[in-house]
Amino acid sequence: MNKKILTKAEILTIETYNANADHWSTKNYHQTLWGSDFTLFSHYLPHGKVIDVGCGSGTNTQAFLSAGYDYIGIDASIKLIEKARKLYGDDLFQPQNIYELDFAPNSFDGFWAAAILLHIPKARIDTALDNLYAVLKPDGVGFISVKKGIGERVAIEDSAEGIVYTRLFSFFGPEEIKHLLTQHGFSILEFHEQPYSQTVTWLRIHVRKI
Repeated sequence: MNKKILTKAEILTIETYNANADHWSTKNYHQTLWGSDFTLFSHYLPHGKVIDVGCGSGTNTQAFLSAGYDYIGIDASIKLIEKARKLYGDDLFQPQNIYELDFAPNSFDGFWAAAILLHIPKARIDTALDNLYAVLKPDGVGFISVKKGIGERVAIEDSAEGIVYTRLFSFFGPEEIKHLLTQHGFSILEFHEQPYSQTVTWLRIHVRKI
């Protein structure tokens, strides 16, 4: 498959975020979920040029700007990018998916990929990780969060406000994601499992490019 051709499940996911950009932006404009992870990230990379992959409407943008990072955010949802641009300006954001990172090799000191690889089909996770590796400088640092579990599925979920979200979710076991990351040239700096609800446990991983 051409890396720039999205699967049906990926298209459904992007269309869902485009259709519900207002609701999603209001619901997810917070720093609390990844606060401790950002603290660890800034410990391993106190400054530098960072790419926020799957930045959404700029959920984590202010944290990076306030900490003095040279920041750029990308997202496959143009509507979420539009929301981010209204808040922080056009120059900080680009509509791109993870298969078409339009940056030179070794462009970034760090990457932030919070809750984005969980929308990548498992058959394409190798390409996604290769692309993250390629744009990261040697010794660069990254953060990844995925949901613990097995397999993948397209889930149709109703929000409390009655908004319907149709999205692809890929799940990973702890040893599975560790193996994938080391296989693709990353060393594990930190690995944490965090139960979030009765049905969701986050795997939160900080890595370094070897």
